[in-house]
Amino acid sequence: GPRAGAAGVGPGRRAWLPPVPIGLCGVAKNRASSVLASLPRMMAAAMGLLTTFLIVVPAAADVPLLRLLDASPAAPATKLAGMPQIGLGTYHLQGQACYDAVLRALQMGYRHLDTAEVYGNHEAVRLAIRDSGVPRDELFVTSKVKVDQIDYESARASASRIAAALGGHVDLLLLHFPAPSVAADHPNRLVVWTEIGGLGVEGNVSVAYAARAGAWRALEEAWDAGLCRHVGVSNYLARHLREMRRYARVRAAVDQLELHPLLPRDGVVDFGRRAGVAVVAYGSVVQEGRRDLLESAAVRAAAAAAGRS
Repeated sequence: GPRAGAAGVGPGRRAWLPPVPIGLCGVAKNRASSVLASLPRMMAAAMGLLTTFLIVVPAAADVPLLRLLDASPAAPATKLAGMPQIGLGTYHLQGQACYDAVLRALQMGYRHLDTAEVYGNHEAVRLAIRDSGVPRDELFVTSKVKVDQIDYESARASASRIAAALGGHVDLLLLHFPAPSVAADHPNRLVVWTEIGGLGVEGNVSVAYAARAGAWRALEEAWDAGLCRHVGVSNYLARHLREMRRYARVRAAVDQLELHPLLPRDGVVDFGRRAGVAVVAYGSVVQEGRRDLLESAAVRAAAAAAGRS
């Protein structure tokens, strides 16, 4: 439908929402899989139509995540503190629908929210947080820098806008993509994205490298300035993470990307496990274009073996 703005968003205006499963925030890592397994299939499918589960891969969740690549004392090592393993994504949610979904999720126990500047819903998220009555220090809010252009100046400006829109700071600030979101025939195209997301062919590799390095410097400065507690990336492949060793002063805390049984991303998960980068999955239950996941033979067999729907 049309993209509604934040005007008129609030408790007096209601939008119909399908049932949303209860999120267990801060769930122990050995229970994360059982939480998802316990969701009724139809409820999980309905959730996928509006929102996205975010799950921190347990194998990478306990390592020190923000650490320097050198011995400089300017940015001490720290852990990714307070990030619940299950969160609520707000992709495709606008205006009143976004407000209602976030408010209801917070009332049900969610404490991890994910948004992005390109989603156009920061105001609705902010108002829902305000009206929920949940103290801000109990929440973990992630947003992503807009990458219509990916360079130092545009990333710096986006980081400032995000912090201002969401109450002065966010808990985790990500670079949304490793390249601009431009058409395949655009002269500044750096990556061609395929339908499975993230696998692509870079055009000018040196330009792409410089663009990512500059954008990352802007995020490091946002961290230095207190606009975010942690910094990370989204939709980065292992080779993008590997190249960061050459230019990053602060290591990425997180790589958020599509991850589920039909797209296991073994290379990224293995690299994150070795390098101390937590992998956060979006589309981990169902994802656009893959809504047959819950009906696949392998998933149905696993559910039957576990005695789950």
